[in-house]
Amino acid sequence: MTLLSPGWLLLVLPAAFAVWRFRPSGVVLLSLRAVVALLVVVSMAEPVVEEERLSGTVVVVVDRSLSMPAGSDERHLESIALLDEAASSDDRLAVVAFGRESFVELGPGGLFGGGFVGVVDPSASSLSVALGRALSLIAEGEPGRVLVLSDGRVTDSGTAGVTAVAAARSIAIDYRSVEREAGSDLAVVDVEAPSQVGLSEAFVVHGWVSSPAAQEVVYELRRGGVVIARGTREVPAGRSRLTFRDAATAEGLLSYELSVESRADDPVPENNRASFLVGRRDAERVLLVTETPGRGLAELLRGSGLSVDAVGPSEVDGSLEWLASYAAVVLENVPARELGPGLLSNLAVLVRERGTGLLMTGGRRSYAAGGYYGSAIDPVLPVSMELRSEFRQLSAAIVVAMDRSGSMAARVAGGRTKMELAGLASSKVLEIMTDLDEFGAIAVDSAPHIVVPLSPAGDVRGEARTLRRLESMGGGIFVDAALQSAVAMLRGSESASKHIILFADAADAERPGNYRELLSAATAAGMTCSVIGLGTPADADAVLLRDIAARGDGEIYFTTDAARLPEIFTEDAVAVTRGAFLEQPTALTATGQLVALLGSNPGELPLVGGYNPLYAKPGARVAAVTRDEYSVPFLTDWNAGLGRVVTVAGEADGEFSGGLPGWDGVGGFWAGLVRSLMIDEGDLGRSVYVEQRVDGGELLVDVHIDPERLTGLSGGEVVVTRRSRVGVQSVERVRLVMESPELLRARVPLGRGDTVVPTVRWSGGRVAALPAARLPYEPEYRPSGASGRSLLAGLARRTGGVERADLASVWDDLPVSLRRVSLAPWLLGAAMLLLLFEVAERRIGLLPAVVTARRLGAPFSTVGARRARRGAGPSVRGVSSLASPPADKPSGISGAEKSAPPSSGGVLDALSDVSRSD
Repeated sequence: MTLLSPGWLLLVLPAAFAVWRFRPSGVVLLSLRAVVALLVVVSMAEPVVEEERLSGTVVVVVDRSLSMPAGSDERHLESIALLDEAASSDDRLAVVAFGRESFVELGPGGLFGGGFVGVVDPSASSLSVALGRALSLIAEGEPGRVLVLSDGRVTDSGTAGVTAVAAARSIAIDYRSVEREAGSDLAVVDVEAPSQVGLSEAFVVHGWVSSPAAQEVVYELRRGGVVIARGTREVPAGRSRLTFRDAATAEGLLSYELSVESRADDPVPENNRASFLVGRRDAERVLLVTETPGRGLAELLRGSGLSVDAVGPSEVDGSLEWLASYAAVVLENVPARELGPGLLSNLAVLVRERGTGLLMTGGRRSYAAGGYYGSAIDPVLPVSMELRSEFRQLSAAIVVAMDRSGSMAARVAGGRTKMELAGLASSKVLEIMTDLDEFGAIAVDSAPHIVVPLSPAGDVRGEARTLRRLESMGGGIFVDAALQSAVAMLRGSESASKHIILFADAADAERPGNYRELLSAATAAGMTCSVIGLGTPADADAVLLRDIAARGDGEIYFTTDAARLPEIFTEDAVAVTRGAFLEQPTALTATGQLVALLGSNPGELPLVGGYNPLYAKPGARVAAVTRDEYSVPFLTDWNAGLGRVVTVAGEADGEFSGGLPGWDGVGGFWAGLVRSLMIDEGDLGRSVYVEQRVDGGELLVDVHIDPERLTGLSGGEVVVTRRSRVGVQSVERVRLVMESPELLRARVPLGRGDTVVPTVRWSGGRVAALPAARLPYEPEYRPSGASGRSLLAGLARRTGGVERADLASVWDDLPVSLRRVSLAPWLLGAAMLLLLFEVAERRIGLLPAVVTARRLGAPFSTVGARRARRGAGPSVRGVSSLASPPADKPSGISGAEKSAPPSSGGVLDALSDVSRSD
């Protein structure tokens, strides 16, 4: 036994004095009190004993990366269950799963649930991170082991440092190798291609192939979906090179895929295909999205010497990497919904973070009328699309006619019904309307039900809650009843725009009736009608809905995702309420900003035939305004992040472009605007050279510099715009780190399916835009000359671990440890019991009187104090006499005293009194 705080033993003497000073009567009671005091003092000295134990913590580290064989997750779970069953009550099991990152699936001593809970990115194997997490789960000084279930094909470095920590803490790392056979793996191990080339520039691509044996392979190189090289070749065992030649076309970004195949079975087919990107090196390359790609603005820009790719809205790629290959993007009167998902958000990020220029022209399909109000591109535009009070004559009246048939009761993702989402969409329409507008709502099944009568929007905003609570009432939607009720509502409106939004199930729109005549009369009265069909264009009633939209001079929308209804309703309503286009010839007045924007004085500006009503945002620069009562900013620009954005309120080439197309300075005007968008990369000179390359699972961005310019390049960073495999977009900033006096480098990790667009920024606003890059394939599939088993064996060797064939034996190999067991709780518990016993003895007499009667210095035959008090007569000052005559000499004891009932001195005392009275 060891005392951790022996100094407390000095209290023994004061405790003994206190016990003696306030001693009770009787040896037994005094002894009890002395023992209690001694136990308390000894417990304060913290007595401990040491015992050996064979228990501890085992942390299982499981590999869930792509390189693991099929079914490995199930085998991992079986192994964990086996270890959990073999553990004793004192053992603690923990589980860490890893891929690119690690996740603690089970904390030490937790309850194993039988399945994996965490989601890890399987595109990499960060074993060192997982081992570090595992070591953190074993308390300092506690026995433990780590068991790794992996193929050993790691994609990170740093395991040496972690094993050193484990060895220093005497924690062994055991392993079981779980890998698929890779001895016959044919793979593309590397691709050497330039990151960017000039237009029509020829270049060479080298593909390095690793073959397990001499054999014939079939190779193929594709650019986009076009095969540019295909054939067979005899390759030796080991590495060999395939060489290809190509030239840059007019496309912005060249996307390639190299594949190889053989007749032999390949255990890792995922590394037989490698993709790579080649960008275009053209500082003035422009993307023009227009309905007229072969004429008009496209011809003007090309005639001014600009490199222009003109495409229709349906031809736009819209991906991050494709847009990043252009210095500027021009949107010429095209609606937002035709540009494809993600284009506007990708473009907005590239404008802010990369310096991509943006020019937007006006028209009936642009700005708010084209669905850009509230879109991802809205914040980067220098103009606001809000409709203000000065355009009072442009107020709108909208009636929403909603399908509330039985099919609308179905629930969709998120738990809401289709009817609830339609009601929410209607309330969103009401929310965006101004007090100048009018709003009405009808719910239709076999008959129309007026939910909100046509009223000024400001008076019925409280009805938004009613709209959100609409429920399906069964039946089908009667189209003729819906249209008749909506048209009747709008007949009494004096608003400039009168619009119907008809929402119906594309597979359940019944009884159209005489909708043709009804819509003909409605359009003649200035009404329009858009249709939102829940379903696809191939559904049974889709043709009817499309015809209603066409006859109503409105738009048609189809969607199978009911959650998108609020977005679609709002888009159509915005086009009506804020999407006005003024069809009136207007002269323009230039400001001093026009010369700064174009770089020269274009002279007198021509008349335009119409424009979108816009307002300059704070900080925007206005170069021309309309010469009418509204003074609308016709030409506006500003800087949004690194990029410059220019807006033109009128059409570039169309019915309302006025005298602009025939103006003598029209070519220089548009070319000047586009050139003003080009990013100024600064004068880097020959002493600075930037390059990038994919190395393993990273993109390396290298800045080679003249050491004398190091101070001028301090604070540099690489802004990385990333598109993940699921379409999630993010922006990261990676510092440039000095690798040598001549080299600054940034390391950008590449994940599974990621495409990154790097932009180098230096102090002073200088920028170098680099082409997009991606991994050839996940680094998990990269062939490795070293066996994964050998890496795991090295971990075990350096830490004293072993390869585990019998997983349950890991519990038997835990190091023997000495555990200190504190005796203080036990001593205090014993002291408490003895104290309670003493109190009970004094109160109710648990022991025989012959034991408790013995006093200090009195003969053994003396009767106890309780009996003396009972038979010795009156007490003095409340204390009874401590002696009484012997039993055989009554000495005057009265009969009454003999027959007195026993007191609380105890049962034995009472029996003794009875015997003596006899």
